[in-house]
Amino acid sequence: MVKTTAIISLSALLVSGVLSENLNIAAGYAAKNLCSWIFVTGINEKKALNSYIYPVFKPFKWLMKSKVNYREKSVIISTRYNIKRKAIFRKNLGCTLLNKKSEAIVRSQKISPIPSPLIDPQKVWPQGSKVIPSKNIAPHSLKKIRTLLNQCIKNKKRNVLAMVVVYDNTILAEAYGTGISKKTKLLSWSMAKSVTNNAIGILVKQKKLTLSTKVSDLIQSPYHDDKRKITINHLLRMSSGLHFKEIYFGSNHVTRMLYLKDDMALYALSQKMKRRPGKIFKYSSGDSNILTKTIFLKNNSSVNDAYRFIQKELFHKINITSAIFEIDSSGSFIGSSYVYMTARDYARLGLFWLKKGKWKDKIILPEWWMDYSLKPTLSSHKRTYGAHFWLNSPGKPRYRKWKKLPTDMFLARGYQGQYIIVIPSYDLVVVRLGVTFTPGPVKREINHVISEIIKVLPKG
Repeated sequence: MVKTTAIISLSALLVSGVLSENLNIAAGYAAKNLCSWIFVTGINEKKALNSYIYPVFKPFKWLMKSKVNYREKSVIISTRYNIKRKAIFRKNLGCTLLNKKSEAIVRSQKISPIPSPLIDPQKVWPQGSKVIPSKNIAPHSLKKIRTLLNQCIKNKKRNVLAMVVVYDNTILAEAYGTGISKKTKLLSWSMAKSVTNNAIGILVKQKKLTLSTKVSDLIQSPYHDDKRKITINHLLRMSSGLHFKEIYFGSNHVTRMLYLKDDMALYALSQKMKRRPGKIFKYSSGDSNILTKTIFLKNNSSVNDAYRFIQKELFHKINITSAIFEIDSSGSFIGSSYVYMTARDYARLGLFWLKKGKWKDKIILPEWWMDYSLKPTLSSHKRTYGAHFWLNSPGKPRYRKWKKLPTDMFLARGYQGQYIIVIPSYDLVVVRLGVTFTPGPVKREINHVISEIIKVLPKG
């Protein structure tokens, strides 16, 4: 998601004149995210509310009251205006926000998990969990990197929860905030979009999809005119042409989709066409959720089959064992926003991308896939976006966001300062996970930390 300082603001409520819908969205946000903080991440209710949820809509937190049912693993947020929202936790599926579809129907969605691969504590990461820093790094350089990470963690205003630095195929350094460990599953926000990219790539490799596959051939929905021409490629490059406002305050397309709709993909697809497909770049979480609906449909429209697909074909093949990819009430992955895994597993993802979709002797993505994904979308503003990845190599140097960092850098990033940064020229992956409410300090922090790390690394 594009960064903003808040998802919902009191001013938006007052100006919009749609108090009930705005409050409904706010309560939905609180219920869904509190549920995941408690039952997925393992943070206590008070800490989650005061540090991670209420600051998002601080001016009117007094309107809400939370109730956590630890027996059935659910959260209810009720308001003074008789609005009540509920989210439920299910093992392996994480939390789902209830909307119009009944709780009984949602709970009827069952999965039979595939056993996770055994991560041998005696094997070196990434195949195991033992960390042995690269011998190519001098001890004083390693100490400097660890100090940099610890300084970030100690800055309480930025709420940095975890950082991991990978170089030369192994972990150089890692640091964790209070109450967070290497086993804690943390939220991706829009880094989930890059996971969605990988799942689509696997379906392409399996010849179940092509980049030119039309969405109208996959999803049943009313189609008119140019909407029939939207392809998988258009969705990956955020150029579907669908009218979709990605603004995180008040009632907008993205907030209504995430916190009011049972089937997020159908909602996104129901929007009017603003431009012909491929003509303009418009960052859209709706495009991502249309993509994950195709994953669901290509796996027999089955929650169980889609879940087993993503585990077997992606996560387990690269030794990721902690991942939870949450679903909406219709059973589709929320490919725009809601993946949870440990910082070390996010680092495995980054290493996987660094290796261009290969892992050991396994070719998991099409061999051309990462090159395609990192090719700038020509219609994107300043050409800083590929196919569900952000780039540091725009058409004109003045548009580079990360001016101190190499132009081959690419990244997955999420609202609130979640990053997986990959720099092939230095064989480097940096993971930064947090709950930071203003983007400016994060940008400065990343520029500083990575530029300092690069200074002590041999160039690859």
